[in-house]
Amino acid sequence: MTISELNRMVDHEIQWLSYYSTSESRSKLTIGSDIYSELEVMGYCKTPTPLQIRCSICLLSNGSVINEQTQIESLKPTNRIREEFDYTPLEAFLLMFPSKKEETLNRLKPIESEWKPHFGFKSKK
Repeated sequence: MTISELNRMVDHEIQWLSYYSTSESRSKLTIGSDIYSELEVMGYCKTPTPLQIRCSICLLSNGSVINEQTQIESLKPTNRIREEFDYTPLEAFLLMFPSKKEETLNRLKPIESEWKPHFGFKSKK
């Protein structure tokens, strides 16, 4: 695995988490948050599926605990049901790069819209 492959997987996971989790639960995330235990699934999902399964491309593993000393090259995608030492790409990224957690959480937080209704609409006759 390369850093660019990991980044693509993390980007995908963040986009899907932003879509499938409630904006209210995303806005409450803090630096101490466990993302997957605190995010709530949107109500409009046809099949109730845990976010880790719905939003992650795959699970990553190197056969041991992933931490800051883990080499990216040692990570391998796995398609099995989650076992010990299996992590989503986002989980692995945050374990390997804890200093990036705040930046990552900011990407998950809902974006405030600057849209305001326009009440001066004139019809074309």
